[in-house]
Amino acid sequence: MLRLDINLVLTIINLLVLYVLLRKFLINPVRNVMQKRKELIENSLSDAKNTKDEAMELKKEYEEQMAKAAEEAAGIIAASHEKANAEYTKRMAQAGDDVARMKKEAEEAMRIEADNAKKQMQQEIASLAIAAAVKVIGESNTQVQNKALYDSFLQEAGDV
Repeated sequence: MLRLDINLVLTIINLLVLYVLLRKFLINPVRNVMQKRKELIENSLSDAKNTKDEAMELKKEYEEQMAKAAEEAAGIIAASHEKANAEYTKRMAQAGDDVARMKKEAEEAMRIEADNAKKQMQQEIASLAIAAAVKVIGESNTQVQNKALYDSFLQEAGDV
């Protein structure tokens, strides 16, 4: 049977003291270290998840900005095409106006030149007519008579 002696009691007491000491100095510190490590890992995982979420949000914003930039670029290109077409139309209209103005100026210059030539021819014809009249009449006319002959000749030539 089982005997109870002092050795058994001392062994049980030793085991209980050993358990209490191991629990106090080994098991609890190890358990605390494991708990801290578990919290650290959970925090790291949480931080990684938050960082991933932030990265996805930044990526989404970046893609939206890129789409907006592409849209703005297309708008700028379209606006510059419109501006270039408007400038082309404006310059072509201005060139047409310049050509019309130059043509009008040239026509006016030709008309003035023709009028001058006509007047010069009239003067030459009048001089020739006076000279012929003087030779036909055989006498020299006064300045007033020459002027009257000249004016009547020009009037008749103008009517023609």
